Amino acid sequence: LRVSQFVKSRRWLFSLKASADPQSMPKKDSTKPRRSEVDIKMSFAQEMMNAFSMFIPVSVVYYHYTVAYAEPCFWTTITGPLGIAVGCLLHMPFAFMYHFLCALDFFEDRVENLGRKLDQTFIHVSSAIFSYALSGAQLYAVATALLHGVAISYIWKPPQINPGASSESSESASAGGGATQGTSDDALGSGTCTSADRAYGKVRRRNIYVGVLLYALPMAWRGDWDNFIYAWGGSWHGGALLMGMNPKLPGALRGWGHSLFHLACGFFIHFLVLSAAEVVEPICDGIGL
Repeated sequence: LRVSQFVKSRRWLFSLKASADPQSMPKKDSTKPRRSEVDIKMSFAQEMMNAFSMFIPVSVVYYHYTVAYAEPCFWTTITGPLGIAVGCLLHMPFAFMYHFLCALDFFEDRVENLGRKLDQTFIHVSSAIFSYALSGAQLYAVATALLHGVAISYIWKPPQINPGASSESSESASAGGGATQGTSDDALGSGTCTSADRAYGKVRRRNIYVGVLLYALPMAWRGDWDNFIYAWGGSWHGGALLMGMNPKLPGALRGWGHSLFHLACGFFIHFLVLSAAEVVEPICDGIGL
C-alpha cells in the first residue's frame, strides 16, 4: 500500500514525455533557488536513461582494452588510450549520480546543485587528462590544466541574489512605461539573479566547449585529421546539437536529446582512443609489438 501511494504521489516522474507545464510539476519551496517555470523538466525515465547511458563511453574504452588494443604497451602510460580510460572512469560516477538523483527529484534546483557542480568539475578534470593523452606534451598538459582550474572556479562560484531587484525593476518599469532589462526567466526565489550571474551558466558551458577543443586540437596538430574530423566535427557537435534541441524543440525529441548526446559520446570516445593509440604507438613499435 505504501509503495502504491508513493507511486501515485510521484506519477509525474514516470511520464515518458518531458513536461513544460508548471501545473504538472511538484511544488517547491519558493524561498529556495529554482529554475524558470517554463524550463523543460525531464521525466524519471529520461533521467534514468541519461544516467545509464553514461556507461556507453566506458564500454567503448573496455572494448578497446580487451579487443582492439589488447597489447599491454598501449596501457602503460597516461599518454595514450590509458589517459582516455582514466578520464572516462573519473567522470562517469559523478555524471551517473547526478542524473540518477535528478530522476528521483532529489534536487530542489536541477542546475544549481552539488551533483551538477561535481559533474561539470570532473568534465574539466577528464578534459585536462585527455589533453595529455592526445598530445603527449607535458607543457601543453600543464597549460590546459591551469585553464581548466580557472573554469572549475566558475563552477563553484555561488549564485548571488539581489532581494530588491524585483521591486526595483517593477518600479523602474512603471516609471519608464515599459519592461525593464533587470528581470529575466532566471529569477531565483524572491529575488532576481543579476545579469552577471545569469551569464555564469553560459560561461560554464562555453568553458566546457573550449576544454573539448583544447584536447581535440592535438589530433589536428599531429596530422591525425581523420579522427579529428570524426570526433570533433562529427560525433561531438552532432551530439551537442541533439542535446541542444531538448529545450528549443521539445516536440522533436521530447526530452531525449541528452541521452542521444551520451550515445554520440560513445563514438566520440572511440575516435579519441584511436587517436591516442597513435601517440603511444612508437613505444609499442620500439619494443617489437
